Amino acid sequence: MEKKKATQKKPKETTTAKIKRKAAKGTNPNMKHGAESTKKVMAKKVKKAKADFLEIYKNNMCIVATSCRCANISRTQYYQWRKEDAEFAAQCDDIEELQKDMAEASLLKQIKDGNTTMIIFYAKTKMRDRGYGEKQDVNLHTDEELDFSKLTDEELLQYNELLSKMHKSDTPTE
Repeated sequence: MEKKKATQKKPKETTTAKIKRKAAKGTNPNMKHGAESTKKVMAKKVKKAKADFLEIYKNNMCIVATSCRCANISRTQYYQWRKEDAEFAAQCDDIEELQKDMAEASLLKQIKDGNTTMIIFYAKTKMRDRGYGEKQDVNLHTDEELDFSKLTDEELLQYNELLSKMHKSDTPTE
């Protein structure tokens, strides 16, 4: 009887390994030029995803969470794009400014229609310099450094009381 030679089977190649092998050879039709082509394809996909997001962002009134959910991206991805892509950030800023313009136009239309609430709101927010605001803005900024060593104990006590009052007025109440 004749002995058959034992043949060893090659282990089955994984899909990932096959793609990498073909990309290296340049024989994969989906990756005609290897890794460089993959980068270009990915860049196109990201560019399209950003464009799609911007349209969704505009339609969702610049609400980040809703826009991200609709675009199927994470909020982290959105903020990363804004941080790393100045053009994308500028486009987001433009959309946000358009939204403000739209709100302002609506506000002004209501003022023209005699809406008293909108007139009061406008006066309190846009006409503060004419005394219509409820709260005074005080700027205590100085370029000079304070020399506390020259203050008396009474002056230091008054200074601390003033700071305490300022801190309490800035703290929101529930």
